Amino acid sequence: MIHCGRIPPDADVRNVVATWSYAEWHNSFPADTPDTYLQIVAESDESDDELPFVYVAWLNDEVVGTASLVSDDELPDATEPGPWLAALFVRPDARRRGVANALLEHVEGEAARLGVALLFLYTHDQSEWYARHGWVHVRVGALGHHRVDVMRKDL
Repeated sequence: MIHCGRIPPDADVRNVVATWSYAEWHNSFPADTPDTYLQIVAESDESDDELPFVYVAWLNDEVVGTASLVSDDELPDATEPGPWLAALFVRPDARRRGVANALLEHVEGEAARLGVALLFLYTHDQSEWYARHGWVHVRVGALGHHRVDVMRKDL
């Protein structure tokens, strides 16, 4: 069974999430380091009702994925007010097992709990997957030299 929740204080879990995040997004954000992601995790600890939040998914007692809820996902020229679903990542060997679905539902539920009515995201290549989950295309944007689809969901 997949369980999702806030990232625990366990340093090993935090380091794994920071390593995944850096490896997955360092090409889009070359100034970032693993410490950049550890800082976001630390900020997630500061409040139960103020962004950012970092979540993880467990499958069979192993951390297999992560996603965040942030006020600004650093998309250049973004005019959308946020908040943003960000950094959804599932470990490759855990894909196609419902982990991404569970993380998506969890983040959407947490955003709704906070009173968020409209949530945004951008994606390089998963817009069809998000559309199947009720997300709507807003516009095409750019991150570095990559095209991204900006999407929204009414909660």
